[in-house]
Amino acid sequence: MKIKIFPDEIIKQQNCNFGILYEDISHAADGGLYAEMVQNRSFEFDIVDNPSYTPLTAWKKVERGGSMTQIHVDSAKPLNDKNTHYLTLNVSTYGEGGGFLNEGYNSGLPFQKDEEYYFSCWYRLNEQLTPKRYDGSYSEIDIRFENDTADRCFAEAAFTPEAGGWKYVELTMKSSDNCSRGRLVITSKEPILIDFDMVSVFPKNTFKGRRNGLRRDIAQMIADLKPKFIRFPGGCVVHWGSLDADKRDSMYRWKNTIGKIEERPIRKTRNYNQSNGLGFYELFQFCEDIGAEPLPTIAGGYDPHTLVAIPMENISEWIDEALDLIEVANGATDTVWGSKRAEMGHPKPFNLKYLCIGNEEVGEPFFERYRVMADAIKQKYPEINIVGTAGGGSDGQMYDNAYKVAYETKTDVIDEHFYQCPEWMLVNSDRYLNRSNDIDVLISEYSSRDNKLYNALSEAAMMTGFEKAECVKMAAYAPLLCNADYLNWYPNLIWYDNHRIYGSESYYVQQLFSVFQGGAVLKTEDDFSEISAKLPSLAGQIGLSTKGAEAEISDIVLENLKTGEKISAKNITLSPDNNYVNLFDEQWTDYRLSFNFVRTSENVFDILAGKHNIAVEFARRDKANKLFLDIGSWQRTVSLNGMINGAECGLGTSEFIIQRYKSYDVVLEVRGNNVMAFIDGVKYQDTSIKSAEAVKPLYYSAVDDNGSVILKAVNVTEKFAEIDVSIIGKDYKNATIYQLSGDKNDKNSFDKPNRIVPVKRSVEFDNTLILPPYSMSVICFD
Repeated sequence: MKIKIFPDEIIKQQNCNFGILYEDISHAADGGLYAEMVQNRSFEFDIVDNPSYTPLTAWKKVERGGSMTQIHVDSAKPLNDKNTHYLTLNVSTYGEGGGFLNEGYNSGLPFQKDEEYYFSCWYRLNEQLTPKRYDGSYSEIDIRFENDTADRCFAEAAFTPEAGGWKYVELTMKSSDNCSRGRLVITSKEPILIDFDMVSVFPKNTFKGRRNGLRRDIAQMIADLKPKFIRFPGGCVVHWGSLDADKRDSMYRWKNTIGKIEERPIRKTRNYNQSNGLGFYELFQFCEDIGAEPLPTIAGGYDPHTLVAIPMENISEWIDEALDLIEVANGATDTVWGSKRAEMGHPKPFNLKYLCIGNEEVGEPFFERYRVMADAIKQKYPEINIVGTAGGGSDGQMYDNAYKVAYETKTDVIDEHFYQCPEWMLVNSDRYLNRSNDIDVLISEYSSRDNKLYNALSEAAMMTGFEKAECVKMAAYAPLLCNADYLNWYPNLIWYDNHRIYGSESYYVQQLFSVFQGGAVLKTEDDFSEISAKLPSLAGQIGLSTKGAEAEISDIVLENLKTGEKISAKNITLSPDNNYVNLFDEQWTDYRLSFNFVRTSENVFDILAGKHNIAVEFARRDKANKLFLDIGSWQRTVSLNGMINGAECGLGTSEFIIQRYKSYDVVLEVRGNNVMAFIDGVKYQDTSIKSAEAVKPLYYSAVDDNGSVILKAVNVTEKFAEIDVSIIGKDYKNATIYQLSGDKNDKNSFDKPNRIVPVKRSVEFDNTLILPPYSMSVICFD
């Protein structure tokens, strides 16, 4: 194979900026990036957040050596009206210690030898019911760092509470040893009645040494990616919830995440509790610390999961949400929100340039509100680049409509999301190459559904396409963070527990692309033969399935479009206990399937998650290899999907809402590699299926780096790739190669965190490169 690189011919003036998406799923914040070590520090956990939660989740009563103790959570006279719960401790006898302890996250609080920690809390002594000592003082409160069996103490301190309402105390404590199963233990050896709130343990050595800061190892691993931007705070966390900012289950509202941490109202998220200790101010500050552009995201007054929208007469609230955010980021200190930024310790503006409105919301209820919000922002802040959304799929009616609205509103940047199987990434790596450049593209969520090396390489192949495409300006893998004991989503870029951390194979791909991003993208040519994979056959079994719906299916007919032959199947009932029925085994390539269905089940949360779907499975080789038309899919849609070796890929998504007890006529028509789908005569899908065999012998891109040339090359085959590289007008004699390679199924893990990492080597360059099977290489010529 031969590749020519033309250093003097530029095809893209500025390469794609690679960044990250931060979203609080899988305990990315609490128990993750946010360095707080105490779980449920304000006693606000509730069954609303998780069925297993109580206000005392992660807390336990302590009674030692005769100390009789009672603890309970109250809300009669709270510290503030934002977080109203607090713990009341009643020690009624003398002894060796009565109180309570916290178990932290994962296996416990992680203490490190010779490291210092800040213990703090708010307390309120009940002086009427607490006996005084002979000197007029009250019983000391003992603070200890212990292990989970209480037979070792790593640090201890004490304070004497004072009367007079709520008071704040902070102590610095140093651990004498390492322990990953630590406990925070708070006791009194004498009778006392006292309330506690916001009980906290923070490492002194946070990232950049900031108070209320970030866990150092996680933040450093993010910084080592050299991300050019951070989009935050998500993700579906942005738009999922109540429109009322004061509700516990509200959409993410940035104003609730700034100011004093004890006054930031907690919220429900992803089946757990979000403290908001890591809020917009801290995220802006993190962007500044690591040199990344902030891309904050706000909702557009519409929840696509529940279809609830703010009335248009109240849209000013959401306009203010956007305008005030720009002011808090960029406003002078004499403005309302600029002064609040200064009060938090940052008088200098954050120089915000982008604002994202919405996350995967599409459909007219959202677009109606988006148009008004975008116009208001441009009227007041024309310099701000508005980022719109292309929805949650890579193709289809919803995707096309989103682009149409983006053009109508002169949106600056449109944000695409896709989670696809590796084969989709490989055959679609050039999907943006022939796009017009009249709207910039941000791809802020993408990955290939696993953390194996082969998945990382398929993402790398896609990223070479991002680099070459003029329209693609920014891209970010997602999700970024996952606490391994609190998994909400798979795969992820960075994995950790309370004391360990490692990067996936995809982490190192992202790092290589970002570190060696370069400047301009260079023209290249190759002699690779045209990929001529034959069109895929869509013959196979045909059946109906569901994840959890109950539905009556009737009038099932399969027609051969070549011969006119028709076959009928008997009526069936789909249910959670009868969730797949094979209908036909004919291996026809051109056919029309028709049937009628009525869904009788109704559970709003399962419907939102696509669990009450009706799926037509076709071209089915086996359970893990098939196509399926998913009616009632995620976010109330009808989607066409593929599955290869158990990994899904989305092929097109359209809006569709199933009504309970309503009858629907469905037609699926297959002609060669083309698939069309109709419901009640309306076309919802019209897609041509690509062959998964259309894989290139090599994926590559070349960039200029201050006058030097960098070549990125991805070999996804099982064979060595020998390449003759000509760099026109240059006579390089040496090269430095950074290379990832291994078995295609290799994964990093806690036990083997460095199984797949870049290996650096220097070589003499004689115009020939030999790249290992299943490898990504960055070749820096010098």
